[in-house]
Amino acid sequence: MTKIHHARLRADLKRDMAIDRVLTTVQLERRGLLKTAEQMGLTLVERTCRTRVNQPGSLTDLTFVLDRPELAGESSAALMHWAGLAEHRFRTKKIMSEKGADWRLLDLKGRGQHHLPDAALRFKDGHEWAVELDTGYPPATIKAKLRAASATGYTDVMWTTTTRSRVVSLRKTVTTLDSEGLLPGLNSVMVFYVDFWCLDQKYGLRPYSTVPVASRIELRRARGRGSGARVGTPPSSAPGGSR
Repeated sequence: MTKIHHARLRADLKRDMAIDRVLTTVQLERRGLLKTAEQMGLTLVERTCRTRVNQPGSLTDLTFVLDRPELAGESSAALMHWAGLAEHRFRTKKIMSEKGADWRLLDLKGRGQHHLPDAALRFKDGHEWAVELDTGYPPATIKAKLRAASATGYTDVMWTTTTRSRVVSLRKTVTTLDSEGLLPGLNSVMVFYVDFWCLDQKYGLRPYSTVPVASRIELRRARGRGSGARVGTPPSSAPGGSR
């Protein structure tokens, strides 16, 4: 490996860490950047987390790699939250690139009633998409966050979840809210499954599962007629298959 290649890897990782704040060693190894992180001397923190907070069986030992040493004082929930959003950004960066959108990570603190999303995509014409990381929200919280995104002025929602079955189950929630006229500002809700703890995760359909890893639900506002929401395939640039 040439010195130029080493330098490029370091530059790429430094840029990603500045944006994402936190990644797991699993994410870095999947991207071929774990050795680079070790060479850079980045701070490591070991925690045991529920990757799906509503499922005790999801308890997993994770090693978080931090952009700044002071992040070691953050809670396990916060570190996992940032790692999940980082995985979402990595999975959907082609969409962002094609649409010319800028990623904006919103602060966890001081958001008031949890109405603000976790991150946002801002487009050149000024409109924004909300990004929400769901590690096991109860139904009432899901509904409240979707309605808040619509009321706050976001045109679309990218809902990313650590529970694969929710890629399907969220459709019912969205279609019900839409049919009741409770999401008037939204064009679509895009749902993505993310994993930042399994080394062999390739996001393809598993032999024992037909549950998709991404879907797109187009709402009435986008269609301009009819009732209810229509479930479609993910956007053409959404990574629904193997990496």
